[in-house]
Amino acid sequence: MDPFRHLTVEEALRPEAANAILEWLESTDQFETRHDSANRPYYQFNITRGKAAAAPPIAREVFDLAYIDELRRPLEELFQTRLRARCSFIATRYLPGCLAVAHRDYLPRSPERDGPTHFFIIYINAGWCPKYGGELTLQRSSKPEDVVKKIAPLHNAGLGMALGRRSYHAVNKVEDGTRYGIQFGFVAESGWYQDG
Repeated sequence: MDPFRHLTVEEALRPEAANAILEWLESTDQFETRHDSANRPYYQFNITRGKAAAAPPIAREVFDLAYIDELRRPLEELFQTRLRARCSFIATRYLPGCLAVAHRDYLPRSPERDGPTHFFIIYINAGWCPKYGGELTLQRSSKPEDVVKKIAPLHNAGLGMALGRRSYHAVNKVEDGTRYGIQFGFVAESGWYQDG
């Protein structure tokens, strides 16, 4: 699959759950400012660390093991690998001017590092339109001219990715509005990345 293994879905959650998560993300004060390697800001918080309890009940279902199992099965089938039952959750927020340069989210395995080998991202963005920017690009390399596919951050759409040495992706600059997402981080039972 060009440029690396991925899948897209048009409706990742029940619409009422996606809408409840949007209301929660728009109103929460849990986002923390982070900076990329070029000191550009973006905003996120780790939902895994007990912060899902602040979400409305209908939104908390998304972080429940039953939903994780439903999500994990098609990812395992597509990526032809077993994923661990537990996963991490991170909420992201990109404001106008925010972007992410091409990167892989790939770090060589080590006993000290047990990060995700696969992502599933759910976009939570009511009313998004192309002039707002913030599309995620899948690329053959870190060069902007090597973009193969653009993924629009449409409300309640999902994107699954197998991370590895070739999993270059970026977020185009947000021109208007706010771009939210929930990132599920899965780890292969083998602990290894997929590069096919």
